[in-house]
Amino acid sequence: MDLENVIKAAKIAKENGATRFCMGAAWRGPNNRDLERVCEMIEKVKELGLETCATLGLIRNDKQAEKLKQAVPINKLIKIPGTPLANAVELDSFDFVRTIATARLLMPKAYIRLSAGREQMEDELQALCFLAGANSLFYGEKLLTAANPTPEHDLNLLKRLGMSGETIEENKEGEC
Repeated sequence: MDLENVIKAAKIAKENGATRFCMGAAWRGPNNRDLERVCEMIEKVKELGLETCATLGLIRNDKQAEKLKQAVPINKLIKIPGTPLANAVELDSFDFVRTIATARLLMPKAYIRLSAGREQMEDELQALCFLAGANSLFYGEKLLTAANPTPEHDLNLLKRLGMSGETIEENKEGEC
């Protein structure tokens, strides 16, 4: 994605109430040229007053892992026809909730983010995940290759749960 489209998407996210904008890439790990482009995107998104998060592939060393421990995305498998996991056994919903709870216990200060697979989750399952320790979600209509609930749906769900987003000022330590 080019810089102009990233900035346009970030502006829309901010208009819809987002305080953080996450960028993801479907590669094994960034090369130096790609990393420079991503750094430029991050800088421009921050200029809009949004925090940033980037999912860039494999962690290459302990130093990278230490920097990334503040936020943990947890995905629920999206079965896509023609892929190796298209016929995988469905994960039990309670096991998924236990995964969230375990992540919370192991990383008490981290953002535990509900990520891919939310489009297929009932609101009740997402609510259980929040009760078990999730405290963040990926917001926006599309992830890398899969649909995500609409921003309107997410805002309605959070309202029904008595939850709201935090402002950038409230979250100074949560940068990815």
